[in-house]
Amino acid sequence: MKSTVLTDADVRRGYLLLDLQFGPNFREGDFYEDDVLSYQVFVADTSGNRISDEVAAEIARHEALPDSESMTCCIDNYYTVRVNAEIPDNISQVLLEIVPVTSSGPAYIGVFTSILKDTVGGVTAGALRHAPLRSSFALAVAMILALVH
Repeated sequence: MKSTVLTDADVRRGYLLLDLQFGPNFREGDFYEDDVLSYQVFVADTSGNRISDEVAAEIARHEALPDSESMTCCIDNYYTVRVNAEIPDNISQVLLEIVPVTSSGPAYIGVFTSILKDTVGGVTAGALRHAPLRSSFALAVAMILALVH
């Protein structure tokens, strides 16, 4: 999965809110979702261990795959899913694990995103020790828009 910067829009400590984009399953040089029913998203620590078995988000497989001629491996915006999750207070950064689900259930392991830092009061939780708390008008507007939609 291509590394992108993920931003938590929920300014409360221990809560994550973001729209995650990713591409379809890719195997042997082509898109492959024949057996995929949906994709689930799990929250993991920075070592890749799931924090819990609770599904943070799920999206059904699209009926049609992208045209292989116009799309290439690792298209990262074919699916968009809203992730709304709670994390333990002692964790300030996590990975999101995207797992294909078949009729047999979720795959044992999926693809991990880049690190997502918990945002608290407009700054990331890890930065609170080094920066004063400040409000962010843009983040507040993003939160309002996210709640309206």
